[in-house]
Amino acid sequence: MRGLAALSVFVGHTRGNSFVDYGALPTAQKDIATAIGFAITRIGFEGVMVFFVLSGYLVGGQVIRLVQKNDFDIRVYALDRATRIFLPLVPACLVTVVIAWGFFGQPLHLWQAVLNMVGLNGVLVGTLTYNAPLWSIAFEIWFYVLAGAVGYLFSRHRRPAIAVIVIAVGATVFCVLPARFVIFWFMGALCVLIPRRARIWDFALGGSVLCLLGGLALQLNLKSESIPDVALLPEPIAEGLFAFGVCLLMIFLCDPTVDSAIKIMRKPALYMSSISYTLYVFHTPLDAALGRVFPKADNFSWNSIALFGIRLILLLVMINLIYLAFEAQTYRVRRVLKAALLIDRK
Repeated sequence: MRGLAALSVFVGHTRGNSFVDYGALPTAQKDIATAIGFAITRIGFEGVMVFFVLSGYLVGGQVIRLVQKNDFDIRVYALDRATRIFLPLVPACLVTVVIAWGFFGQPLHLWQAVLNMVGLNGVLVGTLTYNAPLWSIAFEIWFYVLAGAVGYLFSRHRRPAIAVIVIAVGATVFCVLPARFVIFWFMGALCVLIPRRARIWDFALGGSVLCLLGGLALQLNLKSESIPDVALLPEPIAEGLFAFGVCLLMIFLCDPTVDSAIKIMRKPALYMSSISYTLYVFHTPLDAALGRVFPKADNFSWNSIALFGIRLILLLVMINLIYLAFEAQTYRVRRVLKAALLIDRK
C-alpha cells in the first residue's frame, strides 16, 4: 500500500509535468484509453491519504502497544522518528532550493528551507515552490510530535507538564493546519486494537466501498477542464470516508491468511516501500529540473509516451542513488546515535 501510494503521487506529478491537460489535447486523441490513462494518474491526493493512515497504524499503533506494555521510551521514540523523517527531508529541502536557484533563477530561500525541514511550512512559511509534496511532511512531523507527547503522558517516569505543553503546541499548530488529518492519522493508530480474528471479509467489502465512494467524491471535487465540478460530497467528508475505507482495507490486508496469499508480491512491495519516502520528497524538484530538457507535450503519441517513460526511468535512477546515500543509512545512523547517547538498543 505504501509503495503504490508513493507511485501514484510520483506518476501523477510527472504526467502532469509531461503532458498538457486532457482537455487541451487534440480532439482526435480524446478517446477512452487516453481518458483512462489520465484518470488513473490523477489520484495523488488519495495516495497521500493512504500515507497518513499507514503512518498512524505503523507509528501511532506502535506507541499504543508500547504504552500498553509499560515499555514506551520517549528517547528511543524521538531518535527513531527524527532519523526516519530528517535523513531524507533535510537533503530534499536543500536540493529543492538549489534547483530553484540554479535552474529557475530564484533567490536562495534558505530560511524557508529550514522551516520546511522542521514542519513549519503551512504554519509560518509557505511550502518550497518546487517541492509541493512537502505540505504533507509538515503534518507527518506534527503527528509524530503529538503521538510522542501522548505516549509520554501515559508512560512511566513521566513529567506530565512537559507532555501537556507539547500537546498544546501541537494543538496550536493544528489551529492553522487542517486538524481533520490528525483524526485520520489516529484512526490508523487505533486499528491496532481491532482483534486479529475479526471478520476480515466484512472489512474488505466495507473498506472497498468506502474507498470507492470517497475516492469518487474527491475526484469529482477536483477542478478540471474535462470533468464537471460536481460536489457529490463536501471534501472533508469525502476524505474521511476514504481514510476510514483505507483503515478497513489495512485490517484486511494485515490478516495472516491474506498476507500469506499475497506473499508473491513481497519483494516488489519491500522495494517500493523502502524507497517510497525518498521518492516522495525528491521527485518533484528533480522532475522540475528535467522539465528544462523534456518540454511538456501537447499531444498524446507514441513519441511523447516514450519520452515520458524515459523521464520516469531517469527519475527512478536518481532517486535510487539518493536513497542509497541517505534513507538507506537510517538504521546505521540510528545505531551510532543510540550508542553515543547510551540509549538502550533493545
